[in-house]
Amino acid sequence: MMKESLEKALCRCFKKGVSLTEARHVCIALYCSASYLPSVNSSELNKSNIAKVFSELAKTGLVRGLGCNNSDSFDSDYWLGQIDEAFKRDNFYDKNIVTSILG
Repeated sequence: MMKESLEKALCRCFKKGVSLTEARHVCIALYCSASYLPSVNSSELNKSNIAKVFSELAKTGLVRGLGCNNSDSFDSDYWLGQIDEAFKRDNFYDKNIVTSILG
């Protein structure tokens, strides 16, 4: 099976858009486990690439809602911070949110 890019897979999953909160949970989940998107090459699921892709998705408007109107979510450092913060607080992600979006 041909692997797809992380950005392409997320565009497909986010086609109706997701909230900033939902995107945060998905971002952290993908860093923790490649099993949520088996169609994506696991080498793409490193912290810096995940952050880059999520910042691009925010710029396109697929991540929307409260907090997305400013440029913070457009910057990959924002998403790196979300991942780091989850590990500091031992508050990773809500599996129900992730599976409802990614399947």
